[in-house]
Amino acid sequence: MLDSMRYGLTVVSRRSLIVLVLFLYEMVWGFILYRYVKSVVLPLLYRYPGTEAPDWAMLYWIEGEFRLLKTDLADPYLLAILAILAGRMLLTPFINAGLYHAVHQVSIDQWRAFITGITNYWGRFSILYVLQMLISWAPLAWIIPSFTGSLLSGTLGTAQLLDYGLLLLALLAYICLVRLAFMYIQFAVTAGESWFAAVAAWLRSLFPVLGLSLLILLLAMVTQGLISAASMWRAGLTALILYQASPLLRIFFKMWEISSQHDLWTKIRK
Repeated sequence: MLDSMRYGLTVVSRRSLIVLVLFLYEMVWGFILYRYVKSVVLPLLYRYPGTEAPDWAMLYWIEGEFRLLKTDLADPYLLAILAILAGRMLLTPFINAGLYHAVHQVSIDQWRAFITGITNYWGRFSILYVLQMLISWAPLAWIIPSFTGSLLSGTLGTAQLLDYGLLLLALLAYICLVRLAFMYIQFAVTAGESWFAAVAAWLRSLFPVLGLSLLILLLAMVTQGLISAASMWRAGLTALILYQASPLLRIFFKMWEISSQHDLWTKIRK
């Protein structure tokens, strides 16, 4: 497992420009979403009367609740946010196809491998992405109606809230397992091998696979915690730079995990 992690770091160092491009890609999407939310929220904040006029503030919240619940005021904004998210989701399979091929073909020039992966595998990665989303979020079709039914009927007590909290934790664990399974399927796609063989290899070595991902996740959380602590201790420009570097670290750890899991997969399938 540690050998796979060391190999993953080697792959990331060879694909450093791809990491940088993906960081800029994340920054662009974040900037688009930030600018749109700011354009919506800022005019509302200008209208807020403040705590100096509590009666007017209460009327402000009553008006807002009435317009949200009784009119279609929020529909255009929700549709715009959904359109932004849909655009990102449409591009995700293309990014994954290039990234996984670049990890698989580590001896080839990184840009050539990335573009070739997009050209050759975008269709199959799109199908896999749709399947992954459907399988990952399918339990919500039961959880949401059950929760809303309990909420509307007034039977949602502390014990039930605890049960739903545990259910959400189980859902997160389930989504992580599905993500790892599809990661191995995507390794097989780039190698031209069977999907079922990849899932079988994943099941045979489930504990090493989980241990590898959990170890990298732990390192990512520790690193992020240290950065957050440094930002609070050293406020100002340094804190801003550290905060802006967070997406870069997230992409680095994501690519490290994929590269390490790919090396583990090559050892399992032999």
